Amino acid sequence: MHTLRWEAQRNGSWFGYSGELMVAMVVKLQSDSDGEGWRWQVDGARNPVGWSNAGHRKTAESGRLAAARYWKRWLDYAQLAPLPRRPARGRGETAGNRK
Repeated sequence: MHTLRWEAQRNGSWFGYSGELMVAMVVKLQSDSDGEGWRWQVDGARNPVGWSNAGHRKTAESGRLAAARYWKRWLDYAQLAPLPRRPARGRGETAGNRK
């Protein structure tokens, strides 16, 4: 599966990255009559007709899984590969002066 790299945020949300590009997020919803819930969303890619790039899940894990499945489906549809992870840059290093 084309996996996303997930990073937890201080507010409890999750951001999903393909390479260095944030393409997905999972956000905790405010309490409502249904109890706890999470909204997942994949942005930055145009939706094919009939596809939904967002939804609701009961847990953060199921939200991340739903977003990752959508991302894989979109990559397959667009015939693209996920972006590779780039190594972290050293302090003061730029793309132009890397060794």
